[in-house]
Amino acid sequence: EGGPGAGGGAKDGDESSVEWQAQVLADLAVCLRDFRTAQDTYGLVVSDCKAARQWSAYAHALGMRALSGALADAPRKEVHAGLETAYGNALRAGGYPRATFFTIAMLELWTAQHPARLAADAAPWLANCSSVAPNLPAALLLEQAALCYARAQPRMAHKFAFHLVLAGIRFNQSSLRAHAVRAFGAALGVYAGRGWGQAENYIHFFLGRQSHHLGRPEATLHCFLRLLAHAHQQEQDKQATFWQEFLQVVRAAAGPGGAPVTLQPGALPLPATEPHTL
Repeated sequence: EGGPGAGGGAKDGDESSVEWQAQVLADLAVCLRDFRTAQDTYGLVVSDCKAARQWSAYAHALGMRALSGALADAPRKEVHAGLETAYGNALRAGGYPRATFFTIAMLELWTAQHPARLAADAAPWLANCSSVAPNLPAALLLEQAALCYARAQPRMAHKFAFHLVLAGIRFNQSSLRAHAVRAFGAALGVYAGRGWGQAENYIHFFLGRQSHHLGRPEATLHCFLRLLAHAHQQEQDKQATFWQEFLQVVRAAAGPGGAPVTLQPGALPLPATEPHTL
């Protein structure tokens, strides 16, 4: 990731510079598994890049120094502080791929050392990276953040579901409807039946629409029926929108010249009436 010849090192393109040659020496030391030499050499590159205000190369050298230190059994706090600094500088320099690389490196380190801290430490980093990433990488990062919250002790169910919803939105923006439905469906299991009416409505509406586009009429009808079952808790304009969408889905499910859709008695809510007003 980001070696001198790949656009990530110091003084890109200037092979005669001392900084570029120090970068090459550090990279070769990593390849030869001489991690202490790599750590010391990357330290020289860090100083040179900071003085030259080459912030992208500076972030790369910071991160590689921290990773070399981790492989050389450097103190954990020193490694984590180095990666955190590299992450922040990479984001500020607009290098989200490098920031993501350092985040995943941190995730691997925490998994090996103290997995219970995954949610508290790694998940917010993944979510921050997603804010500057294109839709598909952002969706994958948000899904990984959700899984971190799911593995936390104790489990952070609401943050897990919330980040899955965010991931589903970015999957949908990437035209990956099936993955969006998968993410929203997993989030629904957290919100359903627990008093989160607005969240349930939003998820059912999203799932109904996307299932319709995916050609899944039974799943579409199920989602809209669940949505309309809570119509008494919805605002009037939302009720009208949901009913219009439901009627369109019913017509589409029947098809041109096809048989009408048959619903079980009681599938749709009936309006409440007051006899003395009739």
